[in-house]
Amino acid sequence: AQDPGVVTKDVAARYDLVGFDPRGVGQSDPVRCLSDDTKAMDAFVSADPMPQTDAQVAEVVKQSKAIGAACQEKSGRILPYVGTPNAARDMDVLRGVLGDDKLHYLGKSYGTYLGAVYAGLFPQRTGRLVLDGAIDPTLTAKQMNIAQAQGFEKLIREFAADCASKADCPLGTDPTKAVDNLMTYLHSLQD
Repeated sequence: AQDPGVVTKDVAARYDLVGFDPRGVGQSDPVRCLSDDTKAMDAFVSADPMPQTDAQVAEVVKQSKAIGAACQEKSGRILPYVGTPNAARDMDVLRGVLGDDKLHYLGKSYGTYLGAVYAGLFPQRTGRLVLDGAIDPTLTAKQMNIAQAQGFEKLIREFAADCASKADCPLGTDPTKAVDNLMTYLHSLQD
């Protein structure tokens, strides 16, 4: 049975859906770095996600280097083979094994980037692509993060404006301020 949350019944009736865990995640020999029960994991997840002071930035850099070293130590043998181009090549292997001349593909969020890379590598074997929430494959990681943050900011402002227009808005008459106050409060809990 097809998951009704992924595609409509009409699409499920026309296509067989095949999912896979890309290299390095899930059941495909996942990259291992830190275990959930380590002090290193606690330190990593408690590092300030929005560093503002030099000391906070230094802590984020320290924790990032520690997790990088742990990934290399525990998964170094597979790290050179993990990445979007290899995942796209794996998709082409799956296409071939399934006997399809062309890959018809549904990708969401990061999956849009993966689909675009596949189409770039295998244009002659690319069929219908549905890219939902497309990520621009020409952007650097920093540019992607900035664009995503801008998108989140736009959505929270639109949500706040919509909520404020309703008499029963649980965030009061100034939802933007309520959200900002909540974020400030949550941020203070980390200090």
